[in-house]
Amino acid sequence: MIIQGKNGSVVFWFRNKIVGSLPLGNHTMEDYYGHRDKLLREALEDVKLKYIKVLMWKGLHALMDGVKEDNNFICMTILCLIKLKQIDPDGVEEGILICPRKKPRRIASQ
Repeated sequence: MIIQGKNGSVVFWFRNKIVGSLPLGNHTMEDYYGHRDKLLREALEDVKLKYIKVLMWKGLHALMDGVKEDNNFICMTILCLIKLKQIDPDGVEEGILICPRKKPRRIASQ
């Protein structure tokens, strides 16, 4: 299910399937990046980077195998793995797609 905001949505896919989405409107992509950075900062205070990568991959695979669907957790996990350069944001099998709601206005040429 794609969650649409007043300015569009950010769609996340993994293993060639749409796994989650975040609305754009009240929150911008910069807000979501800020949440991601805060999450990583708090995690790095307690454990090592290598363990964080393993934990995020295991959590993502567990959620994808049907343990429990949690849209925000899946989306933040994918954003963190993109930040840690484990996932290519424009990859073939996983990544993100920013979908604006309105088309830009065309300017008539003179």
